[in-house]
Amino acid sequence: VRGPSMSAEPGKVKISGVVEIHGREYLMLEMIQGRRPEWVMKPFFAEYDEQALWLDDLVPAFGEPRFFFEDKPQPMLRRLFALK
Repeated sequence: VRGPSMSAEPGKVKISGVVEIHGREYLMLEMIQGRRPEWVMKPFFAEYDEQALWLDDLVPAFGEPRFFFEDKPQPMLRRLFALK
């Protein structure tokens, strides 16, 4: 693996660099090993954040609610939180 990478809960993530899209900066990342085979070699983007230290500190780019490797909320949990 060339470039910085981190071993995180979903797998090993390569930090490919900073890209500019429509005048905004984003981090381009790639899952190089993952808990699921379909995640391997899959690129993804995060909002650029100079303060972020780890994968958990990053926010998905383009208004996405979560990264592809994050578990989706369970319908029952969504209903419980909606009642509050």
